[in-house]
Amino acid sequence: MQVTNDMYGPLMLILTLVALLLYTMKSSGYTVQDGTLVGTAFVTCFSYWLFTSIAIYTLCYIFTCDVQMVQVFSLLGYSLFGHCIVVLLTAVFHPVHSHLFFYALLMIFAGPSCARMAVFLASKTREKSHKLILTAVIFFVHLSFLTYLHFGFHTIVEEIDEMFGEGVGVHIATAAAQVIPGAAQLLPGGADSVKVDPPVALSNA
Repeated sequence: MQVTNDMYGPLMLILTLVALLLYTMKSSGYTVQDGTLVGTAFVTCFSYWLFTSIAIYTLCYIFTCDVQMVQVFSLLGYSLFGHCIVVLLTAVFHPVHSHLFFYALLMIFAGPSCARMAVFLASKTREKSHKLILTAVIFFVHLSFLTYLHFGFHTIVEEIDEMFGEGVGVHIATAAAQVIPGAAQLLPGGADSVKVDPPVALSNA
């Protein structure tokens, strides 16, 4: 199995997941400040990608797995494609009083994404016990994150909104929009809402 050292695709998938989380919250009727919602979605998705990739790579290093860090970032980022499909379908077709539809989608779309990543990393590991541990960790963490997005994300957003209001979320989302291409379109008001400070000229002494 070949894995490309591509970071553009995973980045676009994470931005897509952020946009889908915003759509899910809006369509579900939750009332929170737009800045809090956007900022929390950014922090949640990018923090998961960053810290989980580092954790998996650390585990691979301990198990002498022949894999590069950029490959782990790429694998984990592309595996979020299944999460995007599940979040979208549950937002559009989810029955009100049943979660069986969500669990079915989780197994159909997110399960193969986990399996692909687990198979690749296991193929780079020698010991059978290490293969089993890596596979179990990947499935547990990756599927737990999707379950959190479905059941717990809106609760966290509402609590942050009650504690801090819109200001903190706006600062986070604006800072991300200045660094990440295309992220400004997710802000309330679009790209025009991003304010970039002009450079300060240095005077000659």
